[in-house]
Amino acid sequence: MIFLERLDALCKEKGISKRKLEMEASLGHGIVSKWKKEGNLPNQQNLKKISDYLGVSTSYLLGESDFRSEREAVIDGWNKSFATNASNFR
Repeated sequence: MIFLERLDALCKEKGISKRKLEMEASLGHGIVSKWKKEGNLPNQQNLKKISDYLGVSTSYLLGESDFRSEREAVIDGWNKSFATNASNFR
């Protein structure tokens, strides 16, 4: 499941345990293990808490986007647009 893979990677990258994430994002004790065991995704409220805590978009967490933030996606779009427009002037 992409969500759990990305959650694991982000926790490792930031040096935090799942327990610390659960506590500091007010998710509830053992909820991440429950999601893993049952193959469930978090509800919208918990997904938002996780994305806010980890500084990424919910779309990134769910695997709907490879951009960690909406800002990153917009900047990439500008860069592609600029590159396309610049190539028209050559």
